[in-house]
This record gives sequence, structure tokens and C-alpha cells, in this order.
Amino acid sequence: ELDVLRRLYHAPYILAALDAPGEDPQYATLDLPDGSRCYMAFTDPQYFERMNRDGRYRKCFVRFDTLRDLASESGCHILLNPGDGAQLPLDSTLLRAAEEYAQGTFGGVMLHSMKGDSLPAGIGVPEPWPSPLADALSQCFREEVDILTAHLFTIRKEHDAMPHYLIVLHWSGMPRTALYEKFHDAVARYASGWDLEFADTSALGGLLSGHEPFYER
Repeated sequence: ELDVLRRLYHAPYILAALDAPGEDPQYATLDLPDGSRCYMAFTDPQYFERMNRDGRYRKCFVRFDTLRDLASESGCHILLNPGDGAQLPLDSTLLRAAEEYAQGTFGGVMLHSMKGDSLPAGIGVPEPWPSPLADALSQCFREEVDILTAHLFTIRKEHDAMPHYLIVLHWSGMPRTALYEKFHDAVARYASGWDLEFADTSALGGLLSGHEPFYER
């Protein structure tokens, strides 16, 4: 995810424009099924040409700050590489995060300030401890013999975002991520309105060594 933020900030882009060369750019927007609008941006001329087979648009080469300003001023998001299988929506929050990360900060803290057994910036141990949620999760995990341990944290990915719960699982074999939706649905009512995110131990690696799991088979 952090590598994506870095690439977003430093990459050149192509915006689809409706005007003729030499005029002030009039960037084209795309109406989406939910009634919202987005600007169309591309990371490769081939993606642009594939979308522009009828020659309706012209290429306009821009940098990151143009995307950031468009998203901030218009309230529209940017759809990156529309029509491609890897298309990505970029809203003002994500673009701001990319800029903060490129400048050495993210969510108001330094990302590279981790040391020892401390948790990464933005991740903490729930206080007070959410016993109903932990008990409900434990009940789910008892039914899955390949879940060995589970840790429960709070995570805040941006300084102005509401925190949510992060459940980190240690599997005896390959993580069975298809079960995450099942776990979410089973325990969401115990999360006090907070969102739930599941991950396997590779998300935090050795940093878990200083923290006791709330569940252990």
C-alpha cells in the first residue's frame, strides 16, 4: 500500500481533455451509475488510446498536483485507467495521503519511527478492552482448526479518520482469506459501530512478539 502511495505521487499522468490544443484544458468527466462524476486519468498512453478509439478526447500530460487540485476543488474523484482491469478510484483523501507520505509524514506521524517491539504508527491496543468482540471472535476461531493465534488492535490509517479494529491471525497453513467476510458478519454487531479489518501475521511480522494474543488454540 505504501509503495502505491509513493508511485501515485511521483508518476506522470494523462488526463482526457475535450478542448483543442492550445486552449485552457477542459478535462473530461465520466458519469458513473451511482450518479457521481469522475475525471479520467491514465498512466500509459496505450490505456488512453484503448479508451479513446473514436478520437473524442486529446491527451493532456499532467503531474500529481493537477489530480490533487481537481479532486479537492470539484469534489469529483479521479478514476485511474478506466476500462482497464486494474482501474483505481482516487479521492481527495487518498491523494492527500500520497502527498503526506512523499513528504515524509502520514497521518501526522513519521512512518519510519518504528523501533524495538513498538507497534507501527497508527496501530494500538484497544483501550478499554472490547471483551464482547474478543469473545465473539474467539467463538468463531474455535471452529477453524488452522487458526493458531489471534491478536486484536485498533488502527487509524489517517489522522482524521475514525479508528477501526484490526484482527491479525496466525494460520497453521496458508491464510484462508475467504473466511474473513464470514467472521466479519458474525461479530460486527459487537464492534460498537467500528469497522473490522482482518489480516494474517505477515502484516506485522516480528512486531507481534511483544504482544500477547487474545486467542490461542
